[in-house]
Amino acid sequence: MKNAEDLKKLLFKYNNDNCSQEEARLLETWYSQLDISTQRLTEVQYETLGRLRPPQAEAKPLRSPLLRMAAAAILCICLSFLVWQLYQEDQVIVPIETTSIQVAPGSDKAILKLSNGKEFTLGEGNTHDIKINEQITLHQDDKGNISYDFKETSSLSLQIPVLNTIITPRGGQFRVTLPDGTKAWINAESSIKFPTTFSQHERIVSVTGEVYFEVKKRDTPFKVRSSQQEIEVLGTHFNVSAYPENGATKTTLVEGAVKINSVHGVHFLKPGEQCLVSSKETKLQTVDAGAEAAWKDGDFVFNNVPIKQMMGDIARWYNIEIDYVAYTDRGDTFTGIISKKKNLSSVLQLLEKTNSLQFSLKGKKLYLIN
Repeated sequence: MKNAEDLKKLLFKYNNDNCSQEEARLLETWYSQLDISTQRLTEVQYETLGRLRPPQAEAKPLRSPLLRMAAAAILCICLSFLVWQLYQEDQVIVPIETTSIQVAPGSDKAILKLSNGKEFTLGEGNTHDIKINEQITLHQDDKGNISYDFKETSSLSLQIPVLNTIITPRGGQFRVTLPDGTKAWINAESSIKFPTTFSQHERIVSVTGEVYFEVKKRDTPFKVRSSQQEIEVLGTHFNVSAYPENGATKTTLVEGAVKINSVHGVHFLKPGEQCLVSSKETKLQTVDAGAEAAWKDGDFVFNNVPIKQMMGDIARWYNIEIDYVAYTDRGDTFTGIISKKKNLSSVLQLLEKTNSLQFSLKGKKLYLIN
């Protein structure tokens, strides 16, 4: 059997008693070599099997009950561990030796994109000054942080602000001091767009992904725009998470006060409160605000977080892809603290000990199994 498609065809014939004895022997020989037990079949699979194959009085030769169960699970649910074994042609995927995984954690790195299309690589260890124009110079220190230096000018053309965008890749994060003195921490696979100088009436930035702000207090309002909302503050600390795959934009207030404008109305937050804005509704809830912002200080803090959401955070930080073909989502959650400085193997070992999860790594793709 060369690939998963050949396997599925043979299993279909087997499950319908259309296999020749030679095909049945081939399939059962292959099956006997797999490290799989009935304990890996979920309750849903067992229920499906019960409906599909009522007990028969006479067993046919070379028809293993366990193999018949596995075959039905593959054909009807498409989540069987067997199909996962041959998910990609000519690939052999085995349970991981977690100590052998050499995937390092993310680091401080980003791309600065100027309004004229020029791009610069930002990161720890790089120190340089980037001249935006005659008035503005961007400075990056040896820790990778950037800030802006301004020179007074009487030229009206140089006083017109231009937009800069900082983009972090998967496996990267970054910190920037904005032109007004506001500090912004940009999580992995995120971006912030801002002008080189703010207007006298308002300070507006746009974000994607996740960004933590410590807003410099001034009389002019500071506004953060994302896909589903606009946040308005004067001076405060808050976290915005707007990853599209999570289905809602989360705003968590650490200190101060914020006003959130969305399609569902206006909402005000107090410290320790979180606002979730989705296409359907807006919800307010009380959370551990420090935990929500812990990522910027080097920790994953998960509090009853769904497994897929947790794995999404891990995938962004370690720049890997998660495959759920062998994972059945039963609403499981995870609670715990994981250092972002750990390599991937240490993280996976911890998750295997605390949750009924197993992992297999092929290149940059991590297969999740339960």
